[in-house]
Amino acid sequence: RRYPVEVEHLTLPDDRPLPRQVQNAVGKALARERAGHVLVFLPGVGEIGTCLDACAPLLDAQAVLGLPLYGELSLEAQHQAVRPSPGRKVIFATNVAESSVTIDGVTAVIDTGTARVAGYDAWSGLSTLRLRPISKASAEQRTGRAGRTQPGHCWRLYTQHDFEVRPAFDKPEVERLDLAEAVLTAARLGYAAPALPWLTAPPGVALEAAQELLVRLGALTSTFQITELGKELAALPAHPRQARLLLEAARTGLVHEGALLAALLAERDIRSERGPARESGPSDLLALAEAIDQGQVDRNPEGTWRALGLMPAAAHAVVRGAQQLERAVARRSRPSCNQGSPTQQLQKAILAGYPDRVAHRRSGTDAKRPEYVLASGGAATLSDRSVVWGAEWLVAVAAEVRTERGQSSARVNLASAIEPDWLLDVDSGDLKDENLLEWNVRLKRVEAVTRLSYGRLMLSESTTLAEPSVATSVLLAKHALAAGVGAFADPEKLDDWRARIALLRVVAPELQFPEVDDAFLRTALTAMCEGCHAFRELEEISLLGFLNQRLTREQRVAMDRWLPHEMTLSNGRRLKVVYDGQGGARLGSYLQDFFGCASAPALAEGRLPLTLELWAPNRRPVQVTRDLGSFWHNHYPALRQELMRKYPRHDWPEDPIRARPALPGGRKRRD
Repeated sequence: RRYPVEVEHLTLPDDRPLPRQVQNAVGKALARERAGHVLVFLPGVGEIGTCLDACAPLLDAQAVLGLPLYGELSLEAQHQAVRPSPGRKVIFATNVAESSVTIDGVTAVIDTGTARVAGYDAWSGLSTLRLRPISKASAEQRTGRAGRTQPGHCWRLYTQHDFEVRPAFDKPEVERLDLAEAVLTAARLGYAAPALPWLTAPPGVALEAAQELLVRLGALTSTFQITELGKELAALPAHPRQARLLLEAARTGLVHEGALLAALLAERDIRSERGPARESGPSDLLALAEAIDQGQVDRNPEGTWRALGLMPAAAHAVVRGAQQLERAVARRSRPSCNQGSPTQQLQKAILAGYPDRVAHRRSGTDAKRPEYVLASGGAATLSDRSVVWGAEWLVAVAAEVRTERGQSSARVNLASAIEPDWLLDVDSGDLKDENLLEWNVRLKRVEAVTRLSYGRLMLSESTTLAEPSVATSVLLAKHALAAGVGAFADPEKLDDWRARIALLRVVAPELQFPEVDDAFLRTALTAMCEGCHAFRELEEISLLGFLNQRLTREQRVAMDRWLPHEMTLSNGRRLKVVYDGQGGARLGSYLQDFFGCASAPALAEGRLPLTLELWAPNRRPVQVTRDLGSFWHNHYPALRQELMRKYPRHDWPEDPIRARPALPGGRKRRD
């Protein structure tokens, strides 16, 4: 029978810290209900501790006993919270008190409305523990705890609107937990898990993650068919990971030790909140197993385990589970040759069960709380309670992702050290030996990289200069084209070369010069990369030299002869020819340099008349013309008078055609 329970919601959301909210609600409950116990639902052990501390003065003042209640609590402490007592109690509990245990005499419930929900991240392969609002069904279940023996009262520390918008029910475990065991069971029965008519269909990504894990463990083939090893794993009363660990240990004759490790993994963390100071060791699991064995040989195992920082009730559960597993595997295992120390063999067995949880210490992190990069991606910090704080490489046996206030962080709670060489013998498909060509940005060259990696972790890497090959040339050309043709030729000289080619296409079409556009230059640069591996080689070859080699011999001769870089005037003066890229060529110099020349010179066997730029002594043009004879006759006389006034020290003859060229700069000759 259920008695009526009055439910009271907050009018407005309470922004105060949770301990303050709970302290206020506990005060109301004790004042309103003069008899009976108060049950406070909290999301986790950490919140239980802080709320107990916050409420301690209030409880002491009213002679009320405050007690915690959660799954990892010792059996004695759980009994103290659950069993009837003459005095009033305030029990601070996780959702273990929602349906797993019944506490008689509760007349008041305080519901914080949240819980830490276990889940599984299929992408990272890590378990998750996220703070979530509870569903309506869970809220009603919690409320009902106050009406078991008499009418009661429930204070919900959230608003009525908050309650109304919550989902009706919690997600079933098949939608949020690891499915490896279920998939292996289905495979043993001859069914492909994705094709099963599930009552509640699990997420496709979770099914894929479970199948990939079983392939890594050797339980399924690459086509997801069960193997002989998979049948052995499925026959054991353990998760495939723990079963794989157990069989690997049994293979080396360490059945008892392997069973104890597998049983430890089947339980939640059996360490108490307060334990002895940690010491450095090869494995948290081996340290716990040693503590379990030590308690078993002592007359007072509970006292020994408690002194070693273990919860006695949980330790007893591990011993019972280990005995069951040891009996199950002893009938199946055939020990092979045991190579290496027992400790190393057990470390390797742990690796066999968790091949996807390999992690490498990130350089530069705190030695006392190092950060590790996981083979599956992401990073995690090592728990302060771990003994493997000095390890460079480890297996993150028990790791969880916590999300609070929108921030996610992964923490490794149990770890086991490994040697990177052991990964070479792990047949999980994570080991990759790659030979790659990579671009060295600093040295600007193609390098051959040999890389051995495990998942996303680097085991070894060596770099050498790449050998000439098609792939090397392609990669070099990619980066050469990105740098641009100007990186391998003097831009001014390249523009000059292109302008000369453009002129020759016009004045000598019969020679069939190519059209030198951007596509032509990129094609030439790509071809120049053949047989090379570095920018330095391309610079030594010279793009202009390479372009000239792509012309025929006849074209090269015509280019040098018809469009030279310099030409000698009839008066012996040598001047530089400038090709402007606009279809013309010009000579520029002092006006006196052209004394003695009756007409403007021409190139390409007279096909290309030159444009003359005639300078005054200050190097400023006074005339631009292609008809030098007309300039002397029509414009020079008037210009001569003006120049004589400005530059009297220079020679300005009346008949420039018969005059001798002036000295450099146009100065008068003394003779």
